[in-house]
Amino acid sequence: LDGVRLRGDAAGSPFLELQQLRAGRLARGADAALAVGSLDLDGLVVRLAREADGSLPLPRLPQSAGGPDAATAPPTETAGARPLAWSLGLLRVGEGSRVLFADRAVEPAYQADLWLERLQLSDLGSAPGTPPGRLELEARIGEYTRLALQGALQPLPAGVSLELAGRLSELDLPPLSPYTLTHLGHRISSGQLSAELQLQSDGESLAGEQQLTLLKTGFEAVPSAALERFQEQVGMPLDAALALLQDKQGNIQLKLPVSGRLDDPQFDLGDAISQALGKATKTALVGVLKLALQPYGAILTAVELAGDLAANVRLDPLRFEPGVEALPEAAPDYLAKLHALLQERPGIQLRVCGQAVGADRVALQAAAQAAATPAAGKQAADTGAQPPDGQAVEAGEAQPAGKGATASAPPPPAEIGDPELEVLAAARAAAVKRALVEAGVPSARLVTCQPALDRAEDAVPRVELLL
Repeated sequence: LDGVRLRGDAAGSPFLELQQLRAGRLARGADAALAVGSLDLDGLVVRLAREADGSLPLPRLPQSAGGPDAATAPPTETAGARPLAWSLGLLRVGEGSRVLFADRAVEPAYQADLWLERLQLSDLGSAPGTPPGRLELEARIGEYTRLALQGALQPLPAGVSLELAGRLSELDLPPLSPYTLTHLGHRISSGQLSAELQLQSDGESLAGEQQLTLLKTGFEAVPSAALERFQEQVGMPLDAALALLQDKQGNIQLKLPVSGRLDDPQFDLGDAISQALGKATKTALVGVLKLALQPYGAILTAVELAGDLAANVRLDPLRFEPGVEALPEAAPDYLAKLHALLQERPGIQLRVCGQAVGADRVALQAAAQAAATPAAGKQAADTGAQPPDGQAVEAGEAQPAGKGATASAPPPPAEIGDPELEVLAAARAAAVKRALVEAGVPSARLVTCQPALDRAEDAVPRVELLL
């Protein structure tokens, strides 16, 4: 058959065009099954257009014989009759065929052309008990993006069962900004994606895990409800999360599980991917930090320091002795792990935030009292107070008051106020920053905070460390 066309609607472009269809070795079995040895499709063009409401209208296949379109229609069931059983030995799609995709459900509308370099289906059949057939696909998008898929495929009465594996390589990400704006609240400024793909479906549900590699990816946040939802999922801004996940080459590895029921009218693949991406990002963040900092911990949390509320990765704080600004004995091991993390993840900065607490006030007050008492005693001894009328004073006898200098009780030390505690908190942060700079961390990557007081009864003297 030459010049086959299948229209989606009366006014639109053809849904399917085919320059030539060749069928070989047609036969009818004893059980009335139609057996096709081979089908070759040359010059195939398929147009898929997703409407603004998210629907993907497909043409209604002809229900009666006649015309060239009928040749491309699947066997149909007549009233009171069993569905026509069929089998297909081999279907080949010729090189240069393509699928033209347009999506008007995103702003701006997205378009992409998938050029089929090789598409082959083999050993398909509709009879019960027929084993799955085989699919092999090699295609490209644009000049450089390559897609390869292979696996099992089996027609079902209400869909298709499949189990596929493959690889997507060198997909430029900026053209996908309409999707990231809709679902993540971010525009892609740069980057490339490669992925190892796995996909399973039983005709009703979809499942799979994709291993993503993001190369030199940059995002720009755009204020929106989608941005708020995604940041709530991840627990921190996306740019901060990406900086944590990027290795020295600026690449990111993510495992992205995707699942859902295809027969659920509420199922949206874009929403499913965005939710999975949020979970995958958060899981990867925790994994990176656990590996780098063990046995020290890290949590994703909203932290308020000096009135600044922001989503951060809060690492285990560095704890200090009350009233002391010198680094504790455990500091070198922990700071060495922080140094290694900062070296491995060159895009991140570390916030170093000193904290003073009530126990510091008590310790500083006690130290001031101890310092004042011996000083006052020394001052009285140095005065050399003499007894009246030249009389000696027996040992243990009180010095009488009178002429000359006399001993007096030392004045109480000044109370330790909040300013003194803030000085202590700042000194602790400075000690941590100094130690990391001396280890080789650029000072520009270590950001200090306004020193803060934690007035909780069980608060511990510390330096908070936040990414």
